[in-house]
Amino acid sequence: MTETWQQLDVLFSGQPGDNNYYYKTNNKQEIIQDVNGNSWKKVSYGATSLADALQGTYTNAETGYGNQNLPNHSGYTPYLSFVVVANDPTYEAEAAALLNELTAAIKQNPYEIPAYTLTVPLNVTFNVGYKKNSTPVTPVQDTTVSYVFYDETDNKIVAGGSSVTGQPGTTQSVALTIPTGYKLAAGQTLPTRVVMPNADETITIYLVHEMKTVTPGEPGITPESPAYKDLFHTVTRTIIVNNPVNGQAETTTQTVVFGRTGTYDEVAKKFTSFGGWKVYINNALTNETTGVWAKYDTPEFNGYTPSQAKVNSEDVTAETPDQTVIINYTKTSNGDKGNTPNGGDQGKTNPSDHNNNTNPGNNGNHDNNNNGNGTNGDNNQPADNGNHNGSHDNNNNGINNGNQNGNGNNGLNTNATNNGKGENGQNNKQALPQTGNNTENNAAIAGLGLVSLMAMLGLGGLKKKNN
Repeated sequence: MTETWQQLDVLFSGQPGDNNYYYKTNNKQEIIQDVNGNSWKKVSYGATSLADALQGTYTNAETGYGNQNLPNHSGYTPYLSFVVVANDPTYEAEAAALLNELTAAIKQNPYEIPAYTLTVPLNVTFNVGYKKNSTPVTPVQDTTVSYVFYDETDNKIVAGGSSVTGQPGTTQSVALTIPTGYKLAAGQTLPTRVVMPNADETITIYLVHEMKTVTPGEPGITPESPAYKDLFHTVTRTIIVNNPVNGQAETTTQTVVFGRTGTYDEVAKKFTSFGGWKVYINNALTNETTGVWAKYDTPEFNGYTPSQAKVNSEDVTAETPDQTVIINYTKTSNGDKGNTPNGGDQGKTNPSDHNNNTNPGNNGNHDNNNNGNGTNGDNNQPADNGNHNGSHDNNNNGINNGNQNGNGNNGLNTNATNNGKGENGQNNKQALPQTGNNTENNAAIAGLGLVSLMAMLGLGGLKKKNN
């Protein structure tokens, strides 16, 4: 362990009536060597203004008397004139480095004992001289340097500036941070240290807005994000098919998405300019300026004709307006107005067989050979589902005992029911007239029925007589 000290030597040489030399130990600290003997633990001496350091009592070097006050010489100002570093020859390099450091410090500010750190045992002596004042001495006051941020884009002062205060000539640290969204304008720098001037100063630092180019397809830059809605545009074709079967409107939507780059102002929080529209597909911006609505084939429904068979493909750009296409259907005529829902031969009239066939359903062949005296009149038989092989003479007995097959004229057939081939078929009731027949037809039928009855009675009587 070794003691280090800081000494002041005050010289009044050359001043009127005083050639004395005074000294005092201003400060001292012990420096301790590490256990390995190769290094020392650091000790530091803080900065002190010379005015404060000169306080206290001194030893007069000429007389050897201690506890002496410094004489007062009006019109003279003390200052640090030079510094001496005493050292052991082992530490010459360290002593030389410290001497250079302290000499530069007192040259910059001769009114302050600078701070320093010892890494080896060294002793420092600051020599104090006096110089005659050319003007009355005034107290040295601190000065202030203020830093102001100015927005060149919007021409206004921006919050976030700072200020530094210190003694004139001293070096002070400056802590500044560029406000969010800004960057330094061309030629501007952000200071970290300043030498305090003799008077207050204001320094303006110019800023501009930070601009960022945003491209669709980058992470998070999608059409679904509201923040980037200005970077996307969708052109839509809507095809509405009015289904004639279920009565529902079936919609198909065809879209082409366009995207564009944008320049984003980080201060204003908005896009200030945009690039041209390009087709956006598979989460990426292409170089194509034209997209396509695909061809659409109109669905077919049996028995109906669409208003158009297809919707053609179409090239679209970002300027293409949205479109709506509506497809309707009309019922198609089949050309066979006599067909009924049950099909077959129902409802068809064959002029070669009968003059008036009003049977609601006739699913067999009727080649009737009537050998009586009746005429070909109206056939009001509601349903005849069998084959008629045989002949009959105006059989109105309610029982058909044979097959009817032959060519001739049909008389009035009023059988209500014909079961199978006519065997054991019992007619239980008379046939009803067809809906829509007029009164004159009914009267004619009644007359023909009476004539047939009289003829049958006559034939019956003749057969009995013959027998």
